[in-house]
Amino acid sequence: MDSNTQKEELVSYVCPVCHKKTTATKRPDGAILTICHRCKAKIFCKSKGKEVLIKVTSSQAI
Repeated sequence: MDSNTQKEELVSYVCPVCHKKTTATKRPDGAILTICHRCKAKIFCKSKGKEVLIKVTSSQAI
C-alpha cells in the first residue's frame, strides 16, 4: 500500500468544553485535530502509550 493512500479513521469524541458528542477524523500519526461545531473550541488529542494529551483552545471561559 502506498503511503499517500492511507485510510482515514473516524472516531467519536465528546467536546471537553460544551460536552457535545460528535465524530472527527484521526490522522495517520494517531492525532485528532478538530473544531467543535457547537462552541467552536479547537481540540487536539494524541495518545502516547498509556498517556493521552488533550489541548483545548476556546474563546469561551471554561
